[in-house]
Amino acid sequence: MHLSRDDGRARVAGEERRIFWSSGVNGKWDCFSQGWCNFTGRTLGQELDDGWLEGVHPEDIVRFLPVYLDAFRRRVPFEMGLRLLHRDGTWHWIQVHGSPSFDAAGTFLGFAGSCDVNDGCLVPVPTSSGGGAF
Repeated sequence: MHLSRDDGRARVAGEERRIFWSSGVNGKWDCFSQGWCNFTGRTLGQELDDGWLEGVHPEDIVRFLPVYLDAFRRRVPFEMGLRLLHRDGTWHWIQVHGSPSFDAAGTFLGFAGSCDVNDGCLVPVPTSSGGGAF
């Protein structure tokens, strides 16, 4: 099968939109798709554990973490919107979906999830440097 240049660009753009993640039994996010790394412009090593939170808008971290941790503790699916910093410096609204994973014996393995990028909702990055850690 031959792809035209435009088809190839569309395929690459589509792959960037396939953003997947997973966590281990400790709740730390331990796996990210190449689409995630392409979107954020960061390496897998930078994103592991809590590194990915550096790319979440500070106002959204305080909303997201309680929702995620509660779902993780109760082993139930969750869904929530938040702003994630794109590699070009713009904030993009994404919808994060997560579900608990279990093996055949019913042992909890962690969470697996995906993110839908909403390109229609770009948010300007503040120009003042507020500093501060997450």
